[in-house]
Amino acid sequence: MQKKKLLIGISGSIAAYKTVFLIREAVKLGYDVKVMVTQSALQFVTQLTLQSLSQNKVYTQLFDLEAELSMGHIELAKWADLILIAPATANTIEKLARGSADDLLSTVALAKPSKTPLLIAPAMNAEMFSKPQTQKNLTSLKEFGAKILDTDHGAQACGDIGLGRMLEPEVLLELISKELGGTQSKPVGFTQPREKFIADHVDNSFIDVPALKSKPKETITLNESFEHEEEFNKYVENFKGKHVLVTAGPTREMIDPVRYITNHSSGKMGVYIALLAQKLGAKVTLICGPISVEVPEGIRTIKVESAEQMNNAVQESLINVDVFVGCAAVGDFRAKEISTTKIKKANDLDELTITLVKNPDILFNVANSQRRPKYVVGFAAETNNVAEYARAKILSKGCDCICANDVSKENQGWNSDFNHVILYKKDGSIIDLSYDLKEKIAKLLVLDIAKSLYNLEHN
Repeated sequence: MQKKKLLIGISGSIAAYKTVFLIREAVKLGYDVKVMVTQSALQFVTQLTLQSLSQNKVYTQLFDLEAELSMGHIELAKWADLILIAPATANTIEKLARGSADDLLSTVALAKPSKTPLLIAPAMNAEMFSKPQTQKNLTSLKEFGAKILDTDHGAQACGDIGLGRMLEPEVLLELISKELGGTQSKPVGFTQPREKFIADHVDNSFIDVPALKSKPKETITLNESFEHEEEFNKYVENFKGKHVLVTAGPTREMIDPVRYITNHSSGKMGVYIALLAQKLGAKVTLICGPISVEVPEGIRTIKVESAEQMNNAVQESLINVDVFVGCAAVGDFRAKEISTTKIKKANDLDELTITLVKNPDILFNVANSQRRPKYVVGFAAETNNVAEYARAKILSKGCDCICANDVSKENQGWNSDFNHVILYKKDGSIIDLSYDLKEKIAKLLVLDIAKSLYNLEHN
């Protein structure tokens, strides 16, 4: 059976990271996927990532000398069985409604055959989404034959809560399949009810064993009230309403569809910091990788996987932030090229060489941003020369404080309930938070941040 041809357009929104997962899953489901991106979208996702996952050339320019020999934008529009714009920003929606054709995405949308379905997945701030201008543009697109997808209600990267969040990748895949008649092949495994799968394929009662249950994530809770000495009252009062941005957990860097590079970070310390900052009255945004603990309800959370995705999410969220705490264990390197198929073991080879390239330096980018928070905190997980590396990191990154810990010691740091953190400050001061439960270490750190922020603002 011929593959269904899916053309995905990506415009400039932090929600573009969701489309990366959508592309990966669509390819696994058997779709032939091509991707076109606006220049703004390339600020959030890379051309190499999209090309590796889609297994096709990524289209970025309206005037491509090679493609234009065959009227590339027309051929691309005719090629697709379905076109999905996800995310579709307010600006992109306005251009499509107006019939603009000043970039590749808008030109392809205008040039598509009338029989080809066009799905629009909006993604924007709640206020932008609710404005009459935006709703009018969406209505116009409906009248022109486009199908406007719903948006989710929830916390957004800017801090607002409301409609405007782009639908999740699995929902978009269901809508695509439905639009195309649901004829795509299914991934291997129990994707239909287990009982039906067995009834259809196996006539042996002994196979009917209880399903395995995954181990539940640990739930983070505070074991005691957030008490503090009276001298901290003025710092805590000043801390209320401040915007605190926290990163937590590891990142994953894909090598092929089944393997990745990561580390042992659980995300526990970062989640504690976020929870305690919120308890002091701060407005908290948590950006986390694939952590092994549950994030308590009420904390606005953005989930990512790779270092590039985390960097993009941080930059998008860096609006009126007072304090940044970079607690995530971000991978320093990623594979230069991601294999689109599983790398097989060759019997005649005893070695495999993978070229790694540097990931974005999130802490440096935040500390040197034009939107730099007033107080920037980084973490240094070291195995030797802890003090030396921590002091060097303050200078090289441009941050205000480094929280250093030795992860080579037993029952301390990664995958432990305990830690020993020493704060190295830009002014040369050193504060030893001692060896204790991570919850207590996080409490001391958050109180120190509140005090440092107060001193910055009042001196």
